[in-house]
Amino acid sequence: MNYYDECIAEIKELISKEDYKEARFKIETERHMPYLPREFEKELTKLEALLPTANKDEHLEISEIEKYLFSDTALQARAVLELQEMNLRNQLELIQHYLLSVEGDLSCKVYLLRLLKQQDIKAELKILKKGEVLNFNTEELELAEDSPYFMKMIEALQAHFFKEPVKFDLAMQLLAEHLNLILPGKIKEEDCEEIVSKVIEELEQAFIV
Repeated sequence: MNYYDECIAEIKELISKEDYKEARFKIETERHMPYLPREFEKELTKLEALLPTANKDEHLEISEIEKYLFSDTALQARAVLELQEMNLRNQLELIQHYLLSVEGDLSCKVYLLRLLKQQDIKAELKILKKGEVLNFNTEELELAEDSPYFMKMIEALQAHFFKEPVKFDLAMQLLAEHLNLILPGKIKEEDCEEIVSKVIEELEQAFIV
């Protein structure tokens, strides 16, 4: 069973337990990844159709979101997904506080950067990343899928895994994770080969029995 099969199984289990809030959270988390295999996306849509309509009580209040942002990683992820339903222009002070927090999970931080870019938010912000404070302009953020080198890396992975479609899908997931973590920086052409090599190495190691 690969990552996508496990994800579908987890969502089905949540639905069977009538834990619709967590099932919706899991679906939304996967939906906002830079890469989704077509069949996996279809399965998510089918599962989403099984969920009852979201009601107001399922959403967090802003005070709860703030509390979650400075809690453990799982709660941070939940808070960030709640923020994506809001106009982030009204939450820039909170976002800046979180981006500079020591306890902030890096994956959650860069996901917020994606949301800022997707909402076309224009702001000068700072982020604490690996012990260093970086200044950035949200207008200049470059999402992985918008990079001129994104297709080059995909083609390299396709060539390597052309006889192993399951591994290719997993490689795309790993590639998305690697590229997201580059934000707020941009993908450089000279780094593409190294990134692809890391993805291949990590995936092949995962399949060693």
